[in-house]
Amino acid sequence: MQVLVCSFFISALVLVTFAQVPSYIKVCGRKNPQLNLCIKNSVESLRTKLRTGIPELNVPAIEYLEIEEGLPLANSNEIKASAKQVKLLGLPGFIINNIKMDLNAKSIDIDVSFKEVQLEGDYDVTAKIIVPVSGKGPIKIDAPSYIPICGRRDPNLNECIIKSVDKLRPKLREGIPELSVPPVDPVFLKDGLPLSDSPDFKAGASNIKIYNALDFEVRGLNVDLENQKIDVRLFFKRLRLTGDYDVKAKIIVPVEGTGPIEIDNKDIESNSTMVYQLVNTKKGKQMFFSSMKNKLKIGDYKSVFTAKTGPTATFSEAVNAVINGNRQEILDTITPHIEKAVSAKILEIANQICKNFTYDELFPDRE
Repeated sequence: MQVLVCSFFISALVLVTFAQVPSYIKVCGRKNPQLNLCIKNSVESLRTKLRTGIPELNVPAIEYLEIEEGLPLANSNEIKASAKQVKLLGLPGFIINNIKMDLNAKSIDIDVSFKEVQLEGDYDVTAKIIVPVSGKGPIKIDAPSYIPICGRRDPNLNECIIKSVDKLRPKLREGIPELSVPPVDPVFLKDGLPLSDSPDFKAGASNIKIYNALDFEVRGLNVDLENQKIDVRLFFKRLRLTGDYDVKAKIIVPVEGTGPIEIDNKDIESNSTMVYQLVNTKKGKQMFFSSMKNKLKIGDYKSVFTAKTGPTATFSEAVNAVINGNRQEILDTITPHIEKAVSAKILEIANQICKNFTYDELFPDRE
């Protein structure tokens, strides 16, 4: 429904610009090399007038849109719910991400987003808890448009969720204050990162930050609603770690040094399984992710350590030679700690988002 509303709404605005129009509507020539940009600017110039309506063009105010046919909310054996006299609020706050007009095909592709859209109406619900119950009353739904909703009976549910994650990615990067989700990039490793613990070379890093955590490619995803788990395969071209390094080594005599370190990891494969539960709360049934198993395979890395205390630059060269020359040992040491930190962050974000919505709001019982 949301896609249809958005497409109808913006398409109507764009088509207005091709009529014989007053001076407050910017007209775009078909041969304009910047036609798409011109149309976008034309729509933007109309925003204020569209909010209040344009009587001379018989264009009503678009402060809200009425959904005459109503809105189904649930249709299971236990609960049947719908809303009528539904109003869709917040449309004038649209953001035009992209417009592409194809004059030959007589088509317009439009990508829009909304910071927030509200639905108001009267609901009618029939439910069976212990005995059948029913009720009616006003309803208000706050639905952030940046969280695309996937029906749990969608035959292409996995693909829908992948697209939803991709659309949510920019918001996760900057944080979502209204959902109390902090920025995700970088990810902090609270427990630090041990690198080596041999008798002659003990090294560890603190204040670790992982960058590029959102620059992943989803290579596989399967949602198992029956067993309440999600399997996902990701690929990272690069994960960069920075932190403060503390090393104690015995070369000829014992030496110690501290300083910044940067570890550049490349070609990382991630295979994860997230397990969730459906928990009854005051809001209704909600998703809670209880555990996550994550296995990482790091293709290669390069480490750069610069000593700030202790011996001279020669010591830095020796430390870098040890770290970069013992790749498998280092990988075996650091990988479990990165897995743990990434899993904890994903669980934290997933549960922070899910606690704001019911299960039926995130995965409604529809295609």
